[in-house]
Amino acid sequence: MDWGNHLESQVTAAAAATPAHWGAYEVFSVISGVILAVAAFAPGLSLRERASALAGGVVLIAYGAYVAHQTSGTFYFPIWIFIFPFGALAYLGFVAWERYGKKKNQQ
Repeated sequence: MDWGNHLESQVTAAAAATPAHWGAYEVFSVISGVILAVAAFAPGLSLRERASALAGGVVLIAYGAYVAHQTSGTFYFPIWIFIFPFGALAYLGFVAWERYGKKKNQQ
């Protein structure tokens, strides 16, 4: 396993007997997706920022669910899948806070 480039999620034969294998990587991918999707509704964001956050959230949720429902194979989760959502959340929060402050001062 090369920790620098990606993380692996392997589906074992025992896990294949169940409808879905929800390991740490799959769950974290879905949680990260939910965080980004919710952040899309922060006040003060532009349409492009909202759409980007929502699209990123949907992709992370879909990939986590897709991998969890596989019955065989090895799937790769880039290390950035765990870092990017929190960086994006920090950026979106800062932008929303900054724009909300400017809007509040104008009133």
